[in-house]
Amino acid sequence: MRKAFQAATAAEARVCSSGIDIRTLEVVRDSPFLPAPNEMRLVLLEDGDTPPGDDLVTAAFALAFDGDSLLMTKLRDARRGWDIPGGRLEPGETAERAMRREVYEETAARLGPARLFAYQRIRLGAPKPDADAYPYPDSYMVFFRAPVFALESFVANDEAEERGLLPPPAVPGTTWGRKNRALYDTALRASCRSPAPTG
Repeated sequence: MRKAFQAATAAEARVCSSGIDIRTLEVVRDSPFLPAPNEMRLVLLEDGDTPPGDDLVTAAFALAFDGDSLLMTKLRDARRGWDIPGGRLEPGETAERAMRREVYEETAARLGPARLFAYQRIRLGAPKPDADAYPYPDSYMVFFRAPVFALESFVANDEAEERGLLPPPAVPGTTWGRKNRALYDTALRASCRSPAPTG
């Protein structure tokens, strides 16, 4: 199983090195949090790309901007602290609906038009765990980019204790910002290029 997984990964790497740009930001192999072998690949999406189907998506997150400030939620889990809002899909939800629900639950923010911006593909090369309900061997977490449309009154809850609009100098100082610098920088540049939403 491991040899087949490594062969598939190597073949994909050869495609990447052949000049085909798949906009890969990061590749992590054999994460200790997943059965080995595994690979997590973070990929940017562009117009015309085919996104993963909702049946393969396990979680959806928002890179939501107000000007150049990033909407973040301060989670009660001290290991995560300030993070981008988002979370798991509930049965029957689309990825975008789950993202908007989670954003509102964690920040009381309403977002404008959202664009699917990136995905993280999680590929397991090991046999499927018996109790695992996730798609196998590939599952996805997706990232939307959107403007903040309105901020309603925020009340701390069991998951989030605070919300914030963090300016660019502050984001890299968060745990999320340190771990996801390339994704953040790319989303910020794209957000600054985008026209302001109308209506």
